[in-house]
Amino acid sequence: MREEGITRYAATTALCLLMLQALCIDVSCAPEPSALYGNSFALLIGVNEYPHLPEQAQLRWTVNDVQALRKALVESYGFSPENVNVLTDKLATKQAIVKALSNLADRRRVGRDDRVLIYFSGHGQTVKTEDGEMGFLLPYDADVDLRDISNPGPYLETALGMQSIWDYVGASAAKHVLILADACYGGLLARSRGIEDIGTESVKVLAKKRARQVITGGDKGQQTFERAEWGHGAFTYKLLEELNARTAETGKPFTTSDLYASLLRSVGNATQGKQTPQVYSKDTDGQFLFVPMAASVSSPAITVQTETSALPEVTGPTKAGVSTNPRDGAEMVWIPEGEFLMGSNTGRPNEKPQRKVYLDGYWIYKFEVTVAQYRKFCIDTGRSMPEAPKWGWNDTHPIVNVVWQDAADYAKWAGGSLPTEAQWEKAARGTDGRTYPWGDEWDASRCNQSATGPGRTQPVGRCIEGASPYGCMDMAGNVWEWCSDWYSADYYQTAPCSNPTGAASGDRRVLRGGGCGNTGVNYARCANRFDIKPGSSGSYSGFRLVR
Repeated sequence: MREEGITRYAATTALCLLMLQALCIDVSCAPEPSALYGNSFALLIGVNEYPHLPEQAQLRWTVNDVQALRKALVESYGFSPENVNVLTDKLATKQAIVKALSNLADRRRVGRDDRVLIYFSGHGQTVKTEDGEMGFLLPYDADVDLRDISNPGPYLETALGMQSIWDYVGASAAKHVLILADACYGGLLARSRGIEDIGTESVKVLAKKRARQVITGGDKGQQTFERAEWGHGAFTYKLLEELNARTAETGKPFTTSDLYASLLRSVGNATQGKQTPQVYSKDTDGQFLFVPMAASVSSPAITVQTETSALPEVTGPTKAGVSTNPRDGAEMVWIPEGEFLMGSNTGRPNEKPQRKVYLDGYWIYKFEVTVAQYRKFCIDTGRSMPEAPKWGWNDTHPIVNVVWQDAADYAKWAGGSLPTEAQWEKAARGTDGRTYPWGDEWDASRCNQSATGPGRTQPVGRCIEGASPYGCMDMAGNVWEWCSDWYSADYYQTAPCSNPTGAASGDRRVLRGGGCGNTGVNYARCANRFDIKPGSSGSYSGFRLVR
């Protein structure tokens, strides 16, 4: 997958051939269901970060892919939140994925009336062997040389062989299994016939028959593409678009073949024919069925596997790494307890004096709250979206035009809070007192600001090289961010040096980080403080949360 030099490595023809050859299923034991499905299970995997791969192999939008697909499945397609397992980045190790696949093959959990959807967004690779080829999906901890496709050893040790994935799928009691892979695979193509306007009896027939199917992002030799304006890979962007469009016909089933026919056309058009999805089936006559449901006004929280303990218990000195807020799907990074340098002795008077401040550990959103996340909040709480900026709404951009109370209400709904100034500044600059999130030298290319940017918001996380020491994105530029503190110009002179929370009262609140409408050097400094009436809003102000 490529976007600004980023390529998702693709597996090729033999990958799916091996997948299909490895699967042997006895369809004679399919039960007579009284409904389409008993339970629906999903395993959603997205890997942006590959610590053992070179910088140019790092991806950007796979976690977005997973979060958006999870939202669609839960809100519109009947997947219970507790049955949706999400593994992203550090959580998506080979061991974790194997364990999750094993759970789907556990007949105490997944029964014969159930369906399973497995989704992967990340790198795939095909490796040559003496007898042919082997296909692999790359988990977070894959330690391979993508340029060396003649050495299968490292792939066997650290990657996931597609044949082994099919072994788990074949062992599952689930009636229908569909794999969606946003990576390239070509090979033995067994196209099922699309079914239009299928009636009740046809649905019952399809529901009785076993199905093992896969739709892949592209064909042999093709790269799969991602673009910042989409905020997703091309395949997943069009997949989500199709799933959302189908909700206009609530209760009308559609099949894997129907979905594939739409994706073949839309993905091909979006990539000028450079990416053509493929569909495969293995000797099964059934079809994985999708039935759009009316979106719930109040969706329950989604269960997400984390590296430590189940959310919302996300505080404590032993936390580390990344996690996800199950309420809104936001990725969070852990800021460990300890001291950092806050303020500046060379900046504005309200930043003085610079001093050491101790903070307890906390989680903070890696990205600013997006339009899509805020829209979900509005749907759940029955409120209207704020007025759109002049460039319109884009789901992957940060929400804007929100007053302080809007941000605080969102925080309450999401089970978090707005960060204090101190929490925001530590997450932005780390412990070494640096001037900007990336260091001490100004570099306009590392943030979205008016001197070199488009003069409007852009997708969160786009300025990868502007990341803070903890991996927080857009701490400089894109939008100003509300903090929880009341503003006081001389607060630093009397503030406590342990977990400060701002002035006791006031008539103005704090904003941090600078926005896309500001020109650079001073506004983007980590220590820069800005104050505004809490009832004010603008096209360049948004927020992120802590937990």
